[in-house]
Amino acid sequence: MNYNDLIRMVDLWIDKHTNSLVDFTCKLIRIDTSTPPGRNYDVIANAIASKFIEGGLRAEAHSIPDNLLTSKMKDDGIIDFSGSRVNIVAYLGWGNPILLTNGHTDVVPATTEGWSIDPFSGIVKNGKIYGRGSSDMKGALGAMVYSMLAIKSLNIKLRGSIIATFTTDEELGGYTGIRYLIDKGVINREINYCISTDGSIDEIGIADLGDVEIIITVYGKSYHSGMGWRGVNAIEHTASLICRIKELANRISERRSKIPIKPINGVNYMRPGLYVNVVEGGLKSNIIPDRCTVIIDRRMIPEENLEEAVKEIREVVEEYSRNNNVNIGFKYRAYYPPSRILNPDHPLVKIIQDSIREVLNINVPAVGEQGSSDISFISALGIPVVSIGVSREESNAHGVDENINIEDLNALTKILARCYIKLLGTV
Repeated sequence: MNYNDLIRMVDLWIDKHTNSLVDFTCKLIRIDTSTPPGRNYDVIANAIASKFIEGGLRAEAHSIPDNLLTSKMKDDGIIDFSGSRVNIVAYLGWGNPILLTNGHTDVVPATTEGWSIDPFSGIVKNGKIYGRGSSDMKGALGAMVYSMLAIKSLNIKLRGSIIATFTTDEELGGYTGIRYLIDKGVINREINYCISTDGSIDEIGIADLGDVEIIITVYGKSYHSGMGWRGVNAIEHTASLICRIKELANRISERRSKIPIKPINGVNYMRPGLYVNVVEGGLKSNIIPDRCTVIIDRRMIPEENLEEAVKEIREVVEEYSRNNNVNIGFKYRAYYPPSRILNPDHPLVKIIQDSIREVLNINVPAVGEQGSSDISFISALGIPVVSIGVSREESNAHGVDENINIEDLNALTKILARCYIKLLGTV
């Protein structure tokens, strides 16, 4: 059977099962998997695995042992977590080449404030699915599942294999998802391609920012404000230090990657950043504060590296400490390294662009992303990685009334199925 005949069959199957796909996506949204702390990972893992098994596919649960979970969370400085961490790995086909697909099952927390619906109600309205995680990224999880079910149900024999991973704690930046599966050997260098579905329907991501959190604590000396000159005001020193850090931030903000992005407020290429996002200090208005903590978010373009990014901040802090005779603590937590850059002319990119053009009749750019993701750990293995998804700017990911278009959900499912056939071939 030729490609066009196969695709007609696939599209008919997906159209016929779109209502079921929508119901399944809504079901996933109704499972509150907010992290922190990491709720109901076992419940959503069971829902996904059951759907695969029901369709005749193999699915495995990979739960991180409790002692390893506790140890790794401590290493990462994460204290607000609870519950088991269960990842699902599903398989279709045999042999090489191997295509890895990945999506994360966790979502950022949500309250009812500002929402027109319960964030975890997973409802359909005016051709859209609403709910926390609909855009980031339970709609895409549904597309991953149903695209594989379509290939299996139609008895299309691939010349290679698909490994689909559904992982935990991407929003938390912890060890328990992709990094755990890498250490277990499930994700390895034998994989030929990776498609992350944590992206957008109208662009192809070929690079991500790296992300490191810097925690700076300025120590002073507490004293009664009536004789405040006898103390050392940690907040005032922190304010002065922030001004020095801001000077560095301004220099960093002038840097650019060679990788283009969809233009944002006049920025046309991937841009790094340094942002002072948290300041904590002071006990009471009549007490000179003896400590103040600052948390910095440093985003790195692919041309930068973690060591240099940390070093240039540390140098500013150490210089201020020496010049002002102030004790300052410095530590950092690396969330994600900058991803490797995938050539926009790579066959994986071209196949996805062709597949999107077939389904949506649009040409989408291959661009860098101004976000950070755990797929950078896959990229670090030398595996070509791209990201697509079901999200659009108006989907309001992480925001109130988060939503996706059902048409886009249907389209992503068809796009993924096309990629399987084009990348792996058929018998």
